Amino acid sequence: MSLADDQNGVWPSTILGPAEASLFALLLSQNALSHVDAVNWAYAQYTEAACPEPWIDAIAQTATTAEVINILKDYLGPLPAPDQQDLVGETLYQWQRENISTRECVDVLRQQLCENTEAHPLAKRIRAADHFFDFHPDAARMAYMEIHTIAEELLPPYLSRRARFIA
Repeated sequence: MSLADDQNGVWPSTILGPAEASLFALLLSQNALSHVDAVNWAYAQYTEAACPEPWIDAIAQTATTAEVINILKDYLGPLPAPDQQDLVGETLYQWQRENISTRECVDVLRQQLCENTEAHPLAKRIRAADHFFDFHPDAARMAYMEIHTIAEELLPPYLSRRARFIA
């Protein structure tokens, strides 16, 4: 039984909301945050009086990233699916850090924004960047410019949410 089960449907943490816990788990599962980052974050939550919540103390005592993710699930219950903004933000972050190419970024963004929902405001721009690869002689540069514009808009709020987990 998780701590969430004991709370009668009330989210059991005052430190992280459901979306934040989901982002934390996403970053850990994609190795965007290391186990050391998770432990450092946990220790940063301690106050002079005590550790604010038992699951944070449990994270501080883990040996692996998998243990941290299991603690999140065990103590907080089923985590919601990662927010689409966070998935897109992490993709753009990895692109900005040159961990993925512009083509890979366009492909992932197309999957995240265009295949499941036609109504997303950026879908048209992502499709335009994708189409450059079909016909434009300087496709990589044109797609780069489009992705760069999108990143300028979406990365700052995502990086603010992401920064919470870097102690």
